[in-house]
Amino acid sequence: MNKHTKFILSLVLCFTGLAGLVIFFNYKVDPYDIYQAERKHGFNQYVVYASGHSQRMVKARQISRLKPELLILGTSRADKGLEPEHPLLKNISPNSYNAAVGGGTIYEMKRYLEHALQYNKVSTIILGLDIEMFNAPLTRDRNFDKFISVNPDGSKNQSYTYRFLIPTLFSEDAFEASQKTIKESAKHDDISYSEMLKRGGAYEQKLFPAEKRYADFQDRLEEGRINLSSLNKRFHLIQERMQYFEELLALCHQHDIDLKIYISPLHSALLDFLYSKKSVKMFTRWKKELVQANELAASAAAKEPFLIMDYSFHNPVTMDEAPNAEDLQKEMKHYLECSHFKKTVGDRIISHLIEGKSRGLPSRELTSEEIDDVLAFMVRRSKK
Repeated sequence: MNKHTKFILSLVLCFTGLAGLVIFFNYKVDPYDIYQAERKHGFNQYVVYASGHSQRMVKARQISRLKPELLILGTSRADKGLEPEHPLLKNISPNSYNAAVGGGTIYEMKRYLEHALQYNKVSTIILGLDIEMFNAPLTRDRNFDKFISVNPDGSKNQSYTYRFLIPTLFSEDAFEASQKTIKESAKHDDISYSEMLKRGGAYEQKLFPAEKRYADFQDRLEEGRINLSSLNKRFHLIQERMQYFEELLALCHQHDIDLKIYISPLHSALLDFLYSKKSVKMFTRWKKELVQANELAASAAAKEPFLIMDYSFHNPVTMDEAPNAEDLQKEMKHYLECSHFKKTVGDRIISHLIEGKSRGLPSRELTSEEIDDVLAFMVRRSKK
């Protein structure tokens, strides 16, 4: 064997050894919570994917691994606010999972349902709706459909099983996520793995320190201004996305799934944008189209329409006093900032949807018989 061949062989062996170490390192740290059955506190209990850009991929993987019977779907508002371990949900099924994602779209939620149905019979879905889900690209991740076990045309995704290996074990993102997991696990020693999974409560408060309350509120307010103002000019996109809501409804009827729908209780600072002259017409029209789609789907399936509860109007909860320039560290009673409600509000939503008990959370049910009166009431409330 000449020197050149030995050199090439040495490089190959070196690369193989380094690759093996990287794969082993990512496997043991498991930043996406896929491979390890147990987490070591102070080492990898802080699951960084929970709010990262890999969230969609990992939640698809978790659905196939956990095979849930009860799903929570929606945006980060449902992800942060609704606890899959809630006793009322556990009474329905001990196998529940929160598949809501940051910036989730209605197309992605329909695809998650199609994915879940490949592994188990889904009995119940809690779907949190926000108008941004209909006013966005189909998906926030161009690779999203690759991680779903069934293709958009209904055929099997033959390469689905192998799609996770390289991104989660041998990629720059995975290596960086592993390093961040170790760093954040040491930094957030006061946050347990159980809190990471359950979301809400102490976990959220620890990630929103007092000194950031005013800045976080203002940042989210600016995001809301960009996303929620001038809906009248962008309603064509909302109408186009409505077909995926209709398809989700049809799937639930077809598979005898108990679907419970709610519209998120946004803080009044964001509701002000939605009930402004530039958006209120389309905001109320969107709600009417949700009701119409729900009742048409029920009629086609010869079944009763699904429940739609609306919390998105001005009331004592949504008008929670916010931090201000005079009180930068003021803690809100019901919200983390103006976009995300606390777990205590999420618990009320779950109680209301499951037991019919509002527990002080104002709401209105949306039906075709009362939709005009309900929406008129909400518009009046916005002007007080």
